This record gives sequence, C-alpha cells and structure tokens, in this order.
Amino acid sequence: MKLPNKTYNKDRFPYLDDNNVGKVIPILYGKCAALELIPVNENDNPESASTDAVYGLPEGMSNIGTAYVQVDNVWKAALNPVVDYTAGTLTIENGRDDGGSTRNVKLVDCYGYMFSGHCYPRDVLEHLFTVQLGVSLTASNFDLVEWAAELDAVQCELGILLNDAAEFWEVVYKISTGCVKSFRVEYNAAGKITARVKDFDRASSATISSADIYDSDVLRVSTDRSGVYSSVVCKYYKNHIANTFLSVENTTYLDEVKQTYRKDAVYELETY
Repeated sequence: MKLPNKTYNKDRFPYLDDNNVGKVIPILYGKCAALELIPVNENDNPESASTDAVYGLPEGMSNIGTAYVQVDNVWKAALNPVVDYTAGTLTIENGRDDGGSTRNVKLVDCYGYMFSGHCYPRDVLEHLFTVQLGVSLTASNFDLVEWAAELDAVQCELGILLNDAAEFWEVVYKISTGCVKSFRVEYNAAGKITARVKDFDRASSATISSADIYDSDVLRVSTDRSGVYSSVVCKYYKNHIANTFLSVENTTYLDEVKQTYRKDAVYELETY
C-alpha cells in the first residue's frame, strides 16, 4: 500500500484547477519548519481580486503556525487567515493579486499530528498502522513488549511530511533515518509485527545449519518482493559425495571448494 493515498479532486474541491487534480494530499506529523500549500479555488471567480483564496492543508494539521503570501517575490504576512481543520482548508484575504491570480502561500513553524504534546517515531508508526493500514495495535498483531522496548530506545521528537506517494516500507525507512538510531519494522518468527534497532553490539545469530538451507519450503510469514526493502543473496556450493552445502564465506574455501565442490552445482538462497 502506498502512502499518502488521498488526492485532490473536484468532488471535494469543485473549483480546483486541472493542474492540481490528482496531486496527493500530504500527511504531516510533528513540527514542520516550512511548507507550501496547494490552492483549491483558483477557478472560483478567477479574475476577481476580492475573492478570498482557499488552500488545502495537509492531513493531520493541528496548528498552522504563521502563514505568508508571496507578493512581488517578497513573503508577507497573510491577512485574516481562517482555518477549518475539519475541512482541511485555509482561507486568506490577500491570497490573490489585482488580476485575480492566486498567490503562493507557505506556512512556517506549523504542526501536524501530535500525541500528548509530542511526536515520537513509535507514535507515528502506530498511527500509520492503525489509521492508515487498519492494523490494530493488539497482542495478536504485534509483539507489544519488544515493539515498545525497541522503539522507545530511539525516542526523539520527529517532524515528517509525507508528500510523495511511496510504499509503506519506504515510509518506515524515511522515519527511521530521521531518528538518533535507525531501525527496521519486521515480522518475528511468530508472525507478529515488531521493531528492531540497528545495534552493532547486538550478538549475531548462530551459523545457519544445512537443514535450514534445504528441506525448508514453508515460510512462517507470507511475503513477496513488494513488501520488503532489502535482500541478501548467499551462494552455497554442493559437495556431491558428502551431500552437503558449503558457503563461500567458509574459511575452508581455498582448501575444500576448489578441490571437492563443483561450480556447476551452485545453490542461491535469497532471503528477506
């Protein structure tokens, strides 16, 4: 699923200019230093300077901060801004020039979704899962203990504007890169959603046994390439006499692979 997935259309904004039809409605979390808005009533008396200009707000907007209009390439304070958070619009008295053309408008120090006065990565992800994806935050869907422990370890104030439709896992990556430590969101062995902080001091997993390399044709969690953001390809060479596989990473490669393993029997395992 791609986010954001709501777009500007004429059913909601009948005076919307054709050039803006189909553009995504951004989603804003936390504090944003500055962002420009899309006008939604350009075709309402388009030659009238007296018609107030109306602009669309990002989803989640909770405080517009300070609004400015661009007048002759100079940003000036907006006159009598009127906000309708329910409709998602901002009306500005001086949003049109003398010929009726709509001026550029930007908001400075504005706020989107906030959670008890803060916007932490865990807040954003839980909101995305429950509100945008419809996945409830329950023990049947999440490893709640590990989820909370890992994400609370990267707790920081986050400000993020989602204004370009991207796959959900790309959005997760964007959130991760804005934190003090990067993390990943994944399914654990029990098939529950969890988070894992990137920690180079964390103990590595045990060596993969041969039984895990073959005779393993059932995945614990259903997945495909569209739902992942990285992959690892490992090559194993087969010893036909001993019926075993050996990874090229094995330190005995020079002694054994060149002597007893055939290169025409390479087994590639791509893992997610």
